[in-house]
Amino acid sequence: MGALSLNGQRELRRVVRVAPQRDLVVRVVLDDGMEKGIDLDWYARGPVFEEIRRDPDLFRKVTVDAELGTVVWPNGADLDAQVLYYDNLYPSEWETEGLSAIEAEARKRLTLVDLAATRG
Repeated sequence: MGALSLNGQRELRRVVRVAPQRDLVVRVVLDDGMEKGIDLDWYARGPVFEEIRRDPDLFRKVTVDAELGTVVWPNGADLDAQVLYYDNLYPSEWETEGLSAIEAEARKRLTLVDLAATRG
């Protein structure tokens, strides 16, 4: 599935499953089948996330809001699926080339492998 819909707008993604891993890392599965681990340290900022950052038990209570397709915690904190879907991708690729997030992620991995090989 491409990053753009037939009308030229970006398709809105939904989180279908989330599992806490360690520290502030979660594993998410999105509605297009993409599965990825994401370090939420960059995103879990502000007053609503302070308790989650301090309390590992609260962090582990992360769930999916089935109606909205977002990641939520009992204290009202939430993260939008689009933020998680496009995390660590090269925006110019999915914007200008119309790559899906899965395709952009695969290209990024190949680029990182190539860089590692050249550094030997």
